[in-house]
Amino acid sequence: MERLLVATFAVVVLAITASEAGTRTQPQLIGATKCTWGPSFWCNDLRQSAKCGATKFCIKKDWVHRVYPVDDDDVCKICKDMVGQARDQLMSNETQVRPSVQTFM
Repeated sequence: MERLLVATFAVVVLAITASEAGTRTQPQLIGATKCTWGPSFWCNDLRQSAKCGATKFCIKKDWVHRVYPVDDDDVCKICKDMVGQARDQLMSNETQVRPSVQTFM
């Protein structure tokens, strides 16, 4: 009985393998698609890392170690000033709820 079961299983495996062999396309070589090029390609920018499904890898293993130049142009300075002013305004007492107003709420 055991031999019959093993023989049946072997025939089924061979039949499946033979049917798949006829439908296979050319094997894909490493490097045929850009995502097989590795981290030097994946982590080049966010778009490529997302396309290759490697964004988490790039964040943890590559981008965290990169040194980026400080952006001190006029637009950046204006944005930093605006954010600082907004933070100061929010942290000041003027934005806090006054006790007299709070009783009406």
